[in-house]
Amino acid sequence: MKIVLYGLISICVISGISFYVWSISRLPVEMEMYVFDTKGYPSIFIRTPDDTRILIDGGANGDIVRNLTTVLPFYSRRIDTVIVTSDEANNVTGLIDVISRYKVGTILIPKITSRQLNSGDFALIRLRGNMRT
Repeated sequence: MKIVLYGLISICVISGISFYVWSISRLPVEMEMYVFDTKGYPSIFIRTPDDTRILIDGGANGDIVRNLTTVLPFYSRRIDTVIVTSDEANNVTGLIDVISRYKVGTILIPKITSRQLNSGDFALIRLRGNMRT
């Protein structure tokens, strides 16, 4: 009975180590940059060789999530930094879907400079409310 138990534990450990080595070997050697056209407004995703993930802008709708799933593995739900370049709705509305599906480390948001609130401002307010520390 102990031999079978030790055998199963050994298989699990070897499988875990093999999966870890396989996942490390899939990391890019060079920096990757993807530019997505989200309804006419570009969104940029950068992955560095040490697997730091940076998303710049999110587009006007949830298309960015579909675009991210084409470049990230299905089991990976992490983005290290999100950078918002403008308070326009065309740059931030898609980020609401991103922060609801991915664990986001840091969100860099510009100060709101316009006197009138627009839909982009409301999206920024929602982003600030969903920020994780």
